[in-house]
Amino acid sequence: VASGLRSSLVWSNLVPYGVTVSNNRGYALAGSNPLALNPLPSVTALVSNLSTNLPEFTNRAGGMDGAIYLNALAANIIDYADSDASPTTVTTSGTTVTGFDNYPVPTLIFDRMSLAGNQLTVTSYWQFWNCSTINSTNVTYNYTYDFADTLGSYICGTVTNLVNATPRMTAGPWTGSLTIPSLSPGASYITSFTNKVDLSSWISNTAVATLTKIWIDGTGSGQITTNNKLALTFGSTGPTISQIRTGFERKAKTIDNGGGPPDWSGVMPGLRYDNVTVAFKVPPSGDPRMLNFLTNALPNGYLSACDYDQNVEWCLGFAQTRTSVFNGSPYSGSPGNWVDGTNSSGTLVNGNAYPNATAPTTGAYPAKVPAQAKLSSSGSFTNLSEMGNIFDPIQWISTTITNPASWVDCDIATGTTWTANSMYGGGQTLRIGRREHSRFAFTNFGGSGSLASPAMGTAASSLLDIFCLSNGPVDNGGKINLNTAPGPVLAALAGGITLSKDPNIKGSTVNSNMVSAFTNGVMRFRSLYPFISPSQLAFISANYGTTGWTNSANWTLNAVFSTNTPGGLKGVTSLNDEGREEWFAKIFGLASVTSFNFRVYVAAQLLDAKGQPTSTIERRLFHIYCDYNSSGQLSTKQAGEYLY
Repeated sequence: VASGLRSSLVWSNLVPYGVTVSNNRGYALAGSNPLALNPLPSVTALVSNLSTNLPEFTNRAGGMDGAIYLNALAANIIDYADSDASPTTVTTSGTTVTGFDNYPVPTLIFDRMSLAGNQLTVTSYWQFWNCSTINSTNVTYNYTYDFADTLGSYICGTVTNLVNATPRMTAGPWTGSLTIPSLSPGASYITSFTNKVDLSSWISNTAVATLTKIWIDGTGSGQITTNNKLALTFGSTGPTISQIRTGFERKAKTIDNGGGPPDWSGVMPGLRYDNVTVAFKVPPSGDPRMLNFLTNALPNGYLSACDYDQNVEWCLGFAQTRTSVFNGSPYSGSPGNWVDGTNSSGTLVNGNAYPNATAPTTGAYPAKVPAQAKLSSSGSFTNLSEMGNIFDPIQWISTTITNPASWVDCDIATGTTWTANSMYGGGQTLRIGRREHSRFAFTNFGGSGSLASPAMGTAASSLLDIFCLSNGPVDNGGKINLNTAPGPVLAALAGGITLSKDPNIKGSTVNSNMVSAFTNGVMRFRSLYPFISPSQLAFISANYGTTGWTNSANWTLNAVFSTNTPGGLKGVTSLNDEGREEWFAKIFGLASVTSFNFRVYVAAQLLDAKGQPTSTIERRLFHIYCDYNSSGQLSTKQAGEYLY
């Protein structure tokens, strides 16, 4: 690192020219100021910036309407950083979505039902989980729990006699309030409330003299799709934070009158969805944040019923399955299997499995796995790459992945196919500083012939070009020009960085294999395309453009900011998403695609009329830097003169 280099204050960062976004056109606002994230902008300003500069960004949405997706993303950007716990809500085309903030979310919704005489007692047990990395707020939720249509059209006069009861018995909706205390990251809380349903009037319409059982179904199919719904709001007038608007189904249950243990029936929000678990091989990620963004209505999608005695373990926080329901992968809802892919899931501590006769103890429970849903709540952004922490509610499902534990790496495997699905999603943030989703990483327009080029119109790293931290002057001096820096300078840029985010390698310094991969990746990329923006560092690969490199599948196998041990990072035994994102952020903050500082070497000697030397050679080294003056015109200033 040279000494004596001077900084250069420019008006601000500019949206770069020359980036191919769509139809061989660049950013619509190229040359203008990016939208500042500080102070936090409005949803309208965020959506306008996204839709204007990135007209194809809605292609990321998958099963969600594109306009709703942009609004959902804007709400999440605001709620990630704002200092309050009240989420941002946005209504688009009649659909309301709610941003994720530091409030606990429901992960288990089960009812414990018993029958005595003509009275059905329903005790609802709900588990809430703080899946964020900061303390959740102390919040009172008002709930509306629609229990309608859960009591089937058959009742039992005797053990062997089913009597069709008309009309169908309904109950609810039930309303009330629940207070969830502040929870530490990853902690959970179990609460309960009880309601009683008098069946007398219903039974009086039948020929049943003695009620021995009640059959909750009516179709005999083993489970029933119902209109059960749940809405949770902040107090009586606050925004809705979680609504199971799609309805959910229940396992068929036979409840004995005055004998036998109570029966349980319920769902696991975030993990079990009918048109996913039935039609595809892999369940959803188990991320309850997606409850805010599932917009499909019955009968196309709903929360699937779940066996209580086979699958439920209270106190784990997240929704999970204990049995081999999904290809022998227990705890398929564990955050360790989320697409964000970390090595920090820790040792999973079992929750408490209860038999039907025993109910869980209400109250708070400590974290069983480290929370991974990142939130700031500082009121502002401190680093542009921090946008990589924003929850991304894209809705795609793979029809070829068969093991939830392989989800993290298989999103880029050759042959992986993706289908838009409005009941899927969760478990991932915007991919800034780690490998982009294979659908949005590269495109074949522009560039050198048929060689794929970065898809800056759909990749999450495009956001680094159209946003900035503030509109004030930015110091661009002393940054390394990715287009001209020689190998040793690139190595100095990438090396010597201590990583603190990945808990498995906390305090470790970037090793020589990582530095070598970065250096080679930069030089391979710029040999084909100049870096138009430092955001394109997201696409460097150890073998980009080499013989046999024809498509994005080759890139993903050797991307520098990629998996634990890609071809370009041999010898790296542990580097999770947090580590990659931190490494990328620290490099990005010191990288540029233009130069502001220059060294000029001058050698001079006095000659006579015949051209013969009459003095010794004098050598000078000038340090000069470029500066934008008050009129916006480029000027060059000399920083100093030194004897060589």
